Amino acid sequence: MQDLKQIKGLDTLRAFAVILVLIGHLGPYYSKSEAIGYFIKSIILPDATFGVYLFFVLSVFLITSILLNARIESNDINRISIVKNFFMRRALRIFPIYYLLIFILYFMFDDIKGHLGYLLTYTVNMYLFKVDSWVASSATHTWTLSVEEQFYLIWPWIVLYVNRRYLKYIFIIAVIFGAVSTYLTLKIKMAPWLTINCMDGFGIGGFYAYARLDSERCRVFEKNIKRLIPFVFIPYFFWRASVYTNNQFGISFRRFVYSIINVWLIVLVVNNRSELLRR
Repeated sequence: MQDLKQIKGLDTLRAFAVILVLIGHLGPYYSKSEAIGYFIKSIILPDATFGVYLFFVLSVFLITSILLNARIESNDINRISIVKNFFMRRALRIFPIYYLLIFILYFMFDDIKGHLGYLLTYTVNMYLFKVDSWVASSATHTWTLSVEEQFYLIWPWIVLYVNRRYLKYIFIIAVIFGAVSTYLTLKIKMAPWLTINCMDGFGIGGFYAYARLDSERCRVFEKNIKRLIPFVFIPYFFWRASVYTNNQFGISFRRFVYSIINVWLIVLVVNNRSELLRR
């Protein structure tokens, strides 16, 4: 399998995810009277949640690939060293800029002081769930980092220590668990910001990384994703059209659908022969 570091198109996907989030939060905004702009924003262009999930799926795909390759190269020896190295690299990459942001926000917004502990411990998503409000914090946008850091506290241990023959079942269970958990907590407004409700995206990203370890397993996975994608786009556009129809059918499976589309995009980039995407 090709070294993922050589596929620069994955960085393009990450940038695309960030752009979708920025557009979702900062606009432009259109009213229904602005027909073309409203149609493009509401139907054609994926929303901010899609961007967040693309980032989740891609991040887990890349990190799981790194962990699995490290495990294979070490022949299941010194796995604790791999875990330590993972946490150290993660901390050096995320902590400095994150805590600098919190330091700045602390002096800019008075509401930060009331839940500083949640921000310092990467649990702001739990705070938002507790108060059941998106506008409860000036640092609401850090919920994605909270979800990732909580998830990565346990993921390396699973990827490195579970018998490799059973890893696929772990990924499948994660996908099912995330979808079911989202459905069961649908009526709670801030429930989607809990880590357990993001497990479908994490699971499918990890599953693709696992599948790529074996050429035949990878071929089957990619073939099934490509076969599934036409059926996934039907509920995707049906739900997106709810801004016109007010029909919310399928909203509980929105993130699951997003996850399938996200991993399909990764498959396309990984297998694309264009020099523009691969380099």
